[in-house]
Amino acid sequence: MDFLTFLKTIGAATHLDISAAAQDGGCTIVFSETLEVTFEHEESHQKVVLFAPIMSVGEWPAESRARMLARALQVHLFGLLTDGNYFGFDHQLERIIFFRSIALADLEPAQGIKAVESFVNQLEHWRVQLVQAAINPDTLQAMETHAGELSVQRV
Repeated sequence: MDFLTFLKTIGAATHLDISAAAQDGGCTIVFSETLEVTFEHEESHQKVVLFAPIMSVGEWPAESRARMLARALQVHLFGLLTDGNYFGFDHQLERIIFFRSIALADLEPAQGIKAVESFVNQLEHWRVQLVQAAINPDTLQAMETHAGELSVQRV
């Protein structure tokens, strides 16, 4: 699948006309009124990268920020608990980001839609979980993903 076909597939699923984004190399779509997901085409690698800010951590106290970052690192190991999505840290803007790379070469339309749905669902889930980790470390519970039955237990 090429990038234009990928965007048309996502556009059809979301009822948006995003075909102009193919010429620009990407676009940003807002899901659930608050989740800004950017789609960028990496033409040289034949993939699309999805990324979104999870939260700014610069205003949080150091202890809360440390708990958030530690939790993000714990759950994203190999993408198992995040259904193939990953956390990153934008040092310049002091924010945690969420991202995923999708290879376009052998991608079927249904797989593309499923990957985007997974990304948005996981983004929404982990945004809440990381705030909870920062606010109250004593009530950290088993965190389960929508992707499977894996969980992270506090030790």
